[in-house]
Amino acid sequence: MRCLKYAVLLMSGAIFLSACAAPEKYHWGSYEQDLLTYYKDNGQQIILVENLGMMIEKGEEQGRVPPGIYAEYGYLLLESGKFDDSVTFFRKEQESWPESETLMNAMIRIAETEAKKQ
Repeated sequence: MRCLKYAVLLMSGAIFLSACAAPEKYHWGSYEQDLLTYYKDNGQQIILVENLGMMIEKGEEQGRVPPGIYAEYGYLLLESGKFDDSVTFFRKEQESWPESETLMNAMIRIAETEAKKQ
């Protein structure tokens, strides 16, 4: 029985250590810091937009764009009046993450409505 306890402990330790050594699933870049800076000062939006664009580029090269990033980028484009571009990224989010379909359809409708007002 004692041997079984040690085996379970050893196995769980090995699993934990291998999980720590696993490569990053998605490339997040400086997303956390950029988002924090943006929340503190909305004037820093350009930095967040540029870095999200680069993160999307790298993620697409690797085939691993993090969930929500297309939508976030699309929303920032929507805020800056680039309605057609925002729809493109909302659609990419919807295609990449089907569970986002309801929200992305709503965002696409908002963007298209705003574009018609222009």
